[in-house]
Amino acid sequence: SQVSIGWQAALSGGSPITSYTATLNPGNRTCTWTIGPLSCTISGLTNGTTYTVTVHAHSAIGDGPESAAATVTPWPGYHPTVPTRYLDTRTPAQGGGGTFDGNSSGTGPVPAGDTITVPIAGRAGGVVPADAVAVVLNVTVAGSSSNGYLTVYESGVSAPLASNLNFAAGQIVPNMVISKVGADGAITIKNVGGNTQILVDVVGWFEAGSQYTPVLPTRFVDTRTPAQGGGGTFDGGNSGTGPIPAGQTITVPIGGRAGGGVPADAKAVALNVTVAGASAGGYLTVYEAGVAAPLASNINFGPGQIVPNMVISKLGTGGAITIKVVGANTQVLVDVVGWFGSTSPYAPMVPTRYLDTRTLAQGGGGTFDSAAGGNGPVLAGTTIKVKVADRGQVPPFAQAVALNVTVAGSTGGGYLTVYEAGVSPPLASNLNFAPGQIVANMVIAKIGTNGEIEIKNVGGNTQIIVDVVGWFP
Repeated sequence: SQVSIGWQAALSGGSPITSYTATLNPGNRTCTWTIGPLSCTISGLTNGTTYTVTVHAHSAIGDGPESAAATVTPWPGYHPTVPTRYLDTRTPAQGGGGTFDGNSSGTGPVPAGDTITVPIAGRAGGVVPADAVAVVLNVTVAGSSSNGYLTVYESGVSAPLASNLNFAAGQIVPNMVISKVGADGAITIKNVGGNTQILVDVVGWFEAGSQYTPVLPTRFVDTRTPAQGGGGTFDGGNSGTGPIPAGQTITVPIGGRAGGGVPADAKAVALNVTVAGASAGGYLTVYEAGVAAPLASNINFGPGQIVPNMVISKLGTGGAITIKVVGANTQVLVDVVGWFGSTSPYAPMVPTRYLDTRTLAQGGGGTFDSAAGGNGPVLAGTTIKVKVADRGQVPPFAQAVALNVTVAGSTGGGYLTVYEAGVSPPLASNLNFAPGQIVANMVIAKIGTNGEIEIKNVGGNTQIIVDVVGWFP
């Protein structure tokens, strides 16, 4: 939270004011600053607590009178949770581990063309209250009988033209999803493709007034022509233009685009981005328009693959994003699922590399500060801690961080779980991978002890790359 108090230049008994002290209660915490930048920071506030800030002026002859008082109530916002399993359609014999309450568990594969409704908000004993407006999930498909895709959306409405996960027969594919919850507190998942098992882990939720506005997924880009399977976009723009050539960029207007539902003053946007039919292996980077492309990646793909990933990107010049393709010509689809308002406490960043375990000889490019780099593969069954808070652009009082996490060159199949440092690893997964694959997924993780997140590797020895894209206070 922030409080601003207006001042007029003042003298105290003819002596100039030299400094100010702000006292925050409850807690009797103080901070002092001298004339110049009239601000200071007190971190560690507790959501739901009302604080009073009192400012005193100091001069050579003593304290001036109490200057002003303001009541500060922390902004409503994002609430990260320990990852919690809300759906696992697998039976124990099929590898299922159940859910936190035993419900939405062991029901078997979702048939092709069917939908499943999953109660989320207000579910007894869960981590999401009844008044949540949106939920952050990691959704995984496993063992589908044929190719297809999932669409995740609020319950009680018709399925939109959008996709969250695209999968081939037999694949295990995860993706992060931010979905509005329906009036009944539930989400709906539509399965377009083969019969498939589905897992859902909740990692956080947004409350009303948080300045995150979830929307029904809306297609803003589809470079495919109708003959190539393209279905167009909501307004016909950024549609049917053909594959983006390797090494090229496209700029996509988002904020203020007529009929798109994202206002011109939006700060950041939540997207689901999909690549399809690439001519070779490569990767995409999504970032704010008007700046140089960062050293980061959002989606890594092989030739011909259909690969989705969740992206949260700052909006740049003209309310637009830029998408850079590296390595191959590829089709790109973009679905907008929500946006952050101009006064939202979420702080988007130009994607910044915080971890790269690869050495230069293994293709590593290091990190922004040369820390947490080149340490080699994370061994199977071990964990690695990554300091994120009080490092780079992430301040010490951040409570959650938005990341893109990538695995590369694992010696065996497995999965990663990302969670706050200092707690036991939860029953959840963020990335599932096969030997040798390069797989990326968006993660929003709570920050734990010493400003760190922890990553557990369940599977083969693997290289791990982490790009930070923003943080929540």
